[in-house]
Order: sequence, then C-alpha cells, then structure tokens
Amino acid sequence: MRISVDVPENVLQQIFDEAVGYDCNPEQVILNHLIAGMPITRGERYLLVRSADLVSLEDRLGLGQLSTAADLTEKVGRLARVNFGKHEIQLSQAQIEEITWRAKKAGKTIDEMLQGAWRVLQEQLFTVAIGVK
Repeated sequence: MRISVDVPENVLQQIFDEAVGYDCNPEQVILNHLIAGMPITRGERYLLVRSADLVSLEDRLGLGQLSTAADLTEKVGRLARVNFGKHEIQLSQAQIEEITWRAKKAGKTIDEMLQGAWRVLQEQLFTVAIGVK
C-alpha cells in the first residue's frame, strides 16, 4: 500500500528531530509511531520499504505490484521454488537471478520462462517414453 500524507511543517520538524535523536531515518520514526498505535506481539518485526526499493523489488519478482506483506511472502515463495506436478525444485538466489535475467533478456515474464522449461521437460521425458517399446 502506498500512502501520501500532508504533514504540517511543525510535525515534520519533530519527526526529523526525533530521527536525529534516535539515529535513524524519518521513515522509521513514522513507522514506529504507526506501530505504537497498533496491537503488536513481542518479538514481531517490521520493515518499511521506500518507493524506489519497492518498485525495484516488484521488477525483480516480475509478478505484479505488491500491496501487502502477504503478497510479498507469496511471490517470493513462488519464485524461490518451482513445482512440476508433485515435485518441487528449490532455487538458489543465483538461480533466481539467472532466471530473472534470462526472462528480461527474452522479453518474457518469469512465469513464462518456467512454463517453457516445463514444456521442454515434458517433451524430453514423455516423447522418449512414447517411443520406447
């Protein structure tokens, strides 16, 4: 979710002053104030992703816009493994980057690249199996 807020100058100055006092960025101060107003469980963690980083993350995932933490979790999980029927292949970060690079180079989505891999696998396995007597 992206939120734009008009902040009065005096409040903005308080946020900047607090950020300097706590040696953090203003976004973290705002997030801390938002969290303070929500019920939280001890040990929970939060991450504030700035606009440019969010766009970069969405581009790398190649699976559409992210609007919630659940979206991010689902899309990262989908990208980090490939299912072929009941079989699952876990991908390393380097493999994910390679697939992302190849998809971008081919002008395809990551999903399209993986569907192509599945077609090749089917052709290799089932074409050979059909020809065997």
